[in-house]
Amino acid sequence: MKILSIETATPVAAVALAEGDDVSVVEASNDMHHVESLIPTIEAMTSERAWSMSDIDLIVVDIGPGLFTGLRVGVATARSLAAALGCAIAPVSSLEVLAHETVEQADRWVVIDARRREVFAQHFHASRALGEPRVMSPEVLGAAAEPRSVLVGDGAQRYRDIFESAGLTLLDDPLSPNPAAAIELVIGAKRSSGIALEAIVPQYLRDPDAVANFHVLDRFQR
Repeated sequence: MKILSIETATPVAAVALAEGDDVSVVEASNDMHHVESLIPTIEAMTSERAWSMSDIDLIVVDIGPGLFTGLRVGVATARSLAAALGCAIAPVSSLEVLAHETVEQADRWVVIDARRREVFAQHFHASRALGEPRVMSPEVLGAAAEPRSVLVGDGAQRYRDIFESAGLTLLDDPLSPNPAAAIELVIGAKRSSGIALEAIVPQYLRDPDAVANFHVLDRFQR
């Protein structure tokens, strides 16, 4: 099976291709230039493997939570390719992927920077999620996490001072989800890929910045 995995939930966009145990990963962008970089990276990687796009059997895509623009680009690209190629598509959560990469840490919070001085966070123990993904301030997370917890992700690093003051341990790596780990997650969990394209939607958890700024302006003008 030939698999394409698309990762755009954070400022780092990356692409993975896999066929059996042969997996390659390329960082497409690390500065939110996902629109310009994603398709050229996919084309270059498939060309290097001598794949045609029609060879792809499955597309794995990170649906978030994460940054609005990145998720929109990644999900739209994955859906468009799946529709054009007639291949299967499987969604993954950014927080689940990071949790999968750090499964050796029993009790951990996966923390992605959400901007606006907030983070997307989810609590995991081993392979099990303890609760749903949430958006919160770093101060609230610092108070909620037990001292033995480990924090991982770019959100943990951005608010390192707050979390370390709360007595929490931070992992320096990984900072963002790895599309190769997303493939492992889908294959290992034997997740169904028979999902309708219209059901593949970004998991934002909150309004995009433009909507939030409009609400602030509206309250100010009243």
